[in-house]
Amino acid sequence: AAGLLFLFRGFCGLRLRAFRFFFYDRYAGGLFGEPARAEVKYRPRIRRRSVISEFIAQKLTELGAAKLVPVVMARSVARPDGKDGDKRRERLERIALEAVKQCGRGRAPETAAPVNWKEALSAMSAHELLLVPWEEARGVRLTDVYTERPGARDIALLIGPEGGIAPEEAREAEARGARLVTLGPRILRAETAAIASTAAVMALWGDL
Repeated sequence: AAGLLFLFRGFCGLRLRAFRFFFYDRYAGGLFGEPARAEVKYRPRIRRRSVISEFIAQKLTELGAAKLVPVVMARSVARPDGKDGDKRRERLERIALEAVKQCGRGRAPETAAPVNWKEALSAMSAHELLLVPWEEARGVRLTDVYTERPGARDIALLIGPEGGIAPEEAREAEARGARLVTLGPRILRAETAAIASTAAVMALWGDL
């Protein structure tokens, strides 16, 4: 489990790239506005965590992520870096490529090496809309944000690790313009939240 950041580029205009989620691997604009671009920042762990990160990479690729970016957050357990981070990235790239072949996407999402929280914050703040599903968020749902920003074309989605997003991280993200949203009354595992959030964002702003 790890923190995940997904970025989606919208339909017509603004750097669309193949309407097939490419978590932050910029969508190449297509005839019918292929999906937005998504960047995912997350941090894998060991064995079971590694399996989870591979599962997430596979499913987000199928949904159309443009880029997958592991993020080391306050409550992350494993903290891959250096050679370990490079090996993990290569493994996820292979998983994503296999998923691309299975789901018929035109290209595989870019998979980045793990980044720290400050680096993630800096990258996230550059996007038009940053969504942060958080278990302590109250009152605002993804549909509410969509009602306010239906034309958003550069969307980032941050998912925390299994331990959740720390309050200070949520505050820092909010200070950078992030919208803290609730996914409902249930507490979801990181992998469930990543898939559910991505599907919801693509259903609202994308091609689902």
